[in-house]
This record gives sequence, structure tokens and C-alpha cells, in this order.
Amino acid sequence: MAGASTSRPGFGNTFLTAYKELGWGPGTLWAVHPKASEVDGIPAVPSVADIDGEVDYVVGAVPAAVCADLVRGAAGKAQFVHVISGGFREASAVGADLEDELANAARQSGVRVLGPNCLGAYSPAGRQTFLRNAPTKAGRVSMISQSGGLAGDMVKAGAIRGIRLSKLCTVGNSIDVTPGELLEWLVDDPDTAIIGMYLEDPRDGRRLTDALHGAKGRKPVVTLVGGRTAQGRGAAISHTGALVADHRIWDAISASAGVSIVDTIEELLSAVAYLQRWADADISGELDTLVLGVGGGASVLGTDAADGAGLVTTMVSDQGQQALRNLGYGVGASVRNPIEIGFGPVSEPDVLVQALDPVLSTQPYPDVVVHTNVQAFFSYAGDGIERLFPIIETTAAATTQWPHTRLSLVLRNIDCAPPDIAARIQQTCLDANLPTFTRFTEAMTAVAAAKRHARNRALAG
Repeated sequence: MAGASTSRPGFGNTFLTAYKELGWGPGTLWAVHPKASEVDGIPAVPSVADIDGEVDYVVGAVPAAVCADLVRGAAGKAQFVHVISGGFREASAVGADLEDELANAARQSGVRVLGPNCLGAYSPAGRQTFLRNAPTKAGRVSMISQSGGLAGDMVKAGAIRGIRLSKLCTVGNSIDVTPGELLEWLVDDPDTAIIGMYLEDPRDGRRLTDALHGAKGRKPVVTLVGGRTAQGRGAAISHTGALVADHRIWDAISASAGVSIVDTIEELLSAVAYLQRWADADISGELDTLVLGVGGGASVLGTDAADGAGLVTTMVSDQGQQALRNLGYGVGASVRNPIEIGFGPVSEPDVLVQALDPVLSTQPYPDVVVHTNVQAFFSYAGDGIERLFPIIETTAAATTQWPHTRLSLVLRNIDCAPPDIAARIQQTCLDANLPTFTRFTEAMTAVAAAKRHARNRALAG
């Protein structure tokens, strides 16, 4: 770790602490400091060259003006230098010259450079991190990000949604290691099943698009692209020095390579979480989607969101509608799709199963999006929120009865629940392996991504 301070703690010190929390220490972790013999309890040496043996990974949080020297000093000693430091092309003309010098140093020394202007890599299995208190359980999702801040969201907010990462790499200004190169590798990585990306300027468009075509039908890829508007492009230039393309190019890439393009970090995480649950299921990619939940305006909004995501809320068959009427539904409420079921604090645990089973047994919709209003469980008579937990568990358990259907739940107004109750609801859904969302748009975007992957896989044979 080059750049940790003995007097003014900064990024370098945070990295040292994070690594120590994951079990690194004297003998495997070193600080590079011009004067100190120790930084935060970690042995320090004046240069990378002074470390005994080979070095796997160098983290640099030194001023931009000396980053090239750090890379040159690692020649023959380390294969990788990760440059946290900013102040390069994204900052000024002088910074652009420093970035060119850094790139030249990488080429001349044979050292691969990650960044600059990035937080680096996260891999639970490799005990690699840029965050303190990061999850340590590895999964099957891998991500690439041109934003360190959003990468932190991918790790921490993703964990709340149940996303388990195999690896994540931020690339910043991408002067050497690029998103295309990383994606190319992840497509063949046996520990990666789902891929998510945040991009501003991939810097190697041809390699990236070739890798996306290579992933099509093999692994689902969901991409959030920043800077697709005029003002967004201005922000991207100041963020990573990116010269981003407009939305028409990404629309074309999506159409040809089968990648799902989303609009927000929440949609990215929602789609990845849904794919983590359902990507391996042999379920159709047809657009038919069933929306079921409490009636009224919410059903209309759910249907609007489905339409906005390119989904089709196909009408329930006459047989299915009659089965619902036989259960007492359909009086002043829809049984056509959306299906309006009044379930809440007085409902039985199998209320949703009783409604879904006669429909799905004869008309197996590829995707069912159930929605509920969490605040209603606090607002009316009955057992309150306690009734929701057995409903979730019973409904999730019934998915084995519907092998041709992906199921998810929209927890509307979950922010009306006390924090401990909200966390308990989410944990119950995670334990039941039931993907959840807080907004219809997130749910329908996720469903569309799963359908796209299913169609790509079918075309690939």
C-alpha cells in the first residue's frame, strides 16, 4: 500500500485497515513510505523494490504527479499497480499529460495498471477489497464499474438484496485495463454466472461489443450507462474524462448483443438479483407477464410499468377467470390481468397460492409479479404485519408447483415499516429465495432482463 500516512490518514490508511480486517498482516501486507518503518501496525519500506519476494498487487494512493514513478519502480517486482489517485484527464490539461505519462510508464515497465481514479477490486474468495465491513461470502455475480462510489453500492446495497459477488472491478479512467478486457475474461470465468456493469466510456468499444456478443446466450449481462444525455455527458467528462456515446449507440448494442440496458443503479441491482435467482431456470422468454395484488391504482401502475418495460400483460384465460370467480374474486375487481386480490392483515397464509394455482396450472405465465402494500398491514384490523410473513413463506414454497414460472414480490411502501420490521421482511424473502423490489419499474425491468436472457439462450441452442 503506497500512500498511507503516519500523520494525516486518508485512502491509503483505510485500505490498510480493510485489508487487516480480512486477515492480511505482517509478511503479506506492506506499506510503502519514504521515512516510516511502520504505518498503522504494518511494516513499511521506502519502495516496492525493497519488499522481499514477489508482490501480487500494489495499491497507489500517492499524488498524481508521482504515480508514473510508482509504476516504474514496480517493474520486475509486481504485475499489477492499482492507482486510486485522481487528478488526471478528468481534471485538467495538465492531468491529461500526467495520464499519458502513466500509460507510457505502464507500457515501458510491463506492469498492468488498474485506473487511475478508481477504487480497485473486490473479491471475497481472494480477500481483496476496497471497503471496510464488506461481505465475505462469495457468489456467482461479477461486476465492472467506472464509478467507485457506485461500486460501493453494488457491494453493500447489493448484499441487502441478496446479491453475492464473485468479483467486482472498478476501472476509473481505464488507461490500461479496460471494461472490454475484463468482460472478455468474465465471460469465460467459471465462477461467474451473471454480469453487471456501470460504464461511462469503455475506451475499447470494439473489444467490449465483441465480448458482449460472446456472452449472448451464455451469461446474462445487465448494463447501466451513465452520460446518455447531453448534461450527463458533461458530468461524465468531469468524473472520468469520458467521451461517452449517446443512447442510440447503446440501443443498437442492446439489440444486437442481447445486453439489457437499465436506467438506474436500483434497476441494475434489481435485475442482477432477479437473474441470480432465476437465470438457471429453464423458463420461457416469452413476454407474457401476470400482475397480481391489491386492486385499485396500484394494479394500474403495475401494468403501466410492465408495458414500459416491453412486457405483455396477457389476459387470463376464461377457465382461469372462472376459477378465480369461484374463489369469490371478480366482484368489483379485475380477474383478467392484472388480477386484483384483496390480501392483507386478515388473510390466510395460502391466499396467493389459492389464487395463482388454478391460473398457472392451465396457463403457465413465464413471470408473475405479485405486489403488496406493506403499510396496509399496519393500518387495518387483524394480526397486522405478522400475517405477511407466513404469506411470503407459503407463496415462495409453492414455486416448486409452478416449474414454468418465475415469481417475484413488490413490497410497496416498505419504508412505512419500522426499520427492524422492514429488515425482517426482507430477510424472510431472502431466506425463502423470493426476489423482492420496492418499485414496479425495478420489478418489470428485472423481469424483462430475465426474459431477454432466456430468449438469447434459446437462440444459442
